Amino acid sequence: MSSSRLPIFLASTLSLLLLGTSWAAEKPVLSNLFPPAGQVNQSVDVVATGKFPRWPLSVWSSHPSIHWECLSESGKLRSTIGPDVPAGVHWVRLYDSAGATDTRPFLVGTSPHQNEIEPNNLPSQANEVASLPQIINGTLSKRGDVDLFAVNLQGGQSLAVTVDSAKWLLSPADVSIQLLDSKGFVLAENLDHVDLDPYLEYHANETIKVIVKVFAFPATPDSTIGFSGGADWNYRMVLSPTPEPFSSTLDFESQMTLAAQRIELPAALHGTLETALPVTLPARLGGTLMEPGQKQFFSFDAKSGNHYRAKAMAREFGSDLDPTLAIYDAKSKELVKLDDAGEVRDPIVNWVCPADGTYTIGVSDFHRMGGSRYRHLTTVEQVMPSFTLSVGSELFESSVNREGEIPIQILREAGFAGMISVTMDGNPGSIQCSQGESKSGAETAGKVVLKWTGSQPFQGPISIVGRSEGSPDSRASAPRSKTVWISVAE
Repeated sequence: MSSSRLPIFLASTLSLLLLGTSWAAEKPVLSNLFPPAGQVNQSVDVVATGKFPRWPLSVWSSHPSIHWECLSESGKLRSTIGPDVPAGVHWVRLYDSAGATDTRPFLVGTSPHQNEIEPNNLPSQANEVASLPQIINGTLSKRGDVDLFAVNLQGGQSLAVTVDSAKWLLSPADVSIQLLDSKGFVLAENLDHVDLDPYLEYHANETIKVIVKVFAFPATPDSTIGFSGGADWNYRMVLSPTPEPFSSTLDFESQMTLAAQRIELPAALHGTLETALPVTLPARLGGTLMEPGQKQFFSFDAKSGNHYRAKAMAREFGSDLDPTLAIYDAKSKELVKLDDAGEVRDPIVNWVCPADGTYTIGVSDFHRMGGSRYRHLTTVEQVMPSFTLSVGSELFESSVNREGEIPIQILREAGFAGMISVTMDGNPGSIQCSQGESKSGAETAGKVVLKWTGSQPFQGPISIVGRSEGSPDSRASAPRSKTVWISVAE
């Protein structure tokens, strides 16, 4: 810049400052947490990676009994997990006055935890696992990385290995596991169990030292040939002395569904339409299709015009069963048959009863296979007219005095036709938000848009609630943490 233009530049800069113009502060970005998991009633130091222009930051957790604090060094956190925190996936968000990060998952378990220690690529470097059960947090940090762990088993002892990575930790890794003996022979292996995450089990007939080998390929296929890795290729591996093929689901709602009381269908009974088990709705039934081609049936009474929903859970919690649901009338005529629900391999049948009578539901395997791992949990219930709200994002951002929008998706079920008012609840006085109205048969029947403005900086969760006379309120659910977060930057 020439000396003759320097005064003009300085004058322009001074004018901008005098007019109150300022550059927006850069918001924080959270890309990874390690370790990504901790133990109930314990504390764990966690390294956060991302971009943190300022430190310390405020920390939000989806569970109030998981307390987070920022340590003195940037990116260092400490998590203290209360005794009442349920095992499963929880969510963490960092924020300050400039904005908020996306949430990241943090898994909680009840067994002791340890982090892998590098190098552990060779059998002679395998990390020793002193006792079972044990949870190990690891990272396949570079291309070709392999992690090895040594476990001593007594004769008659079992080992179950469950890995959480792509599904719950949002890792880009497609993890595989192998179990090796001291000579490197493969005793057992698995690539996929729940989604891309593997599970295997092994029963030792004699005292033996086994090596658990963890490696991965990219979850999104590319031109890579061979094992791969990266700084965020995290995994959480559960080593247990008890086979747990159906405990891979960490979603709280699914866990509660699996744990709730149900009718257990004996494997050898109710295998034909004529021997269907009569049940009263709502019904929850568990069963195992032990033999190839086996089916299980149960019947219920239904009324003309009523809406019903049947759902079979299997793949969601790690079953080998690829379930198919069919509904039959009293004359054994097949009325409905469904294998998958969109991209989900567990079917959900929404059905309107054509006439009063007794109907039967049949559960089978799409491939006509069977065995002890072909478990299902099937539910059927009457669906009353109702509505639910959802949003496509968990984070809505704006700046002071700048208008933002929140599109609300509305699902009307069983012919619900009432007027629905949609409002933002629990927001501070600095945030003004419009009210939306959803009318059946109109463009707003399935979607409304709320417009909002913040007069002051704000960071925090809010509630979006739908109300209709004579019906229960519905709170909008967001992806991942299910909590809607409003960010008003300075």
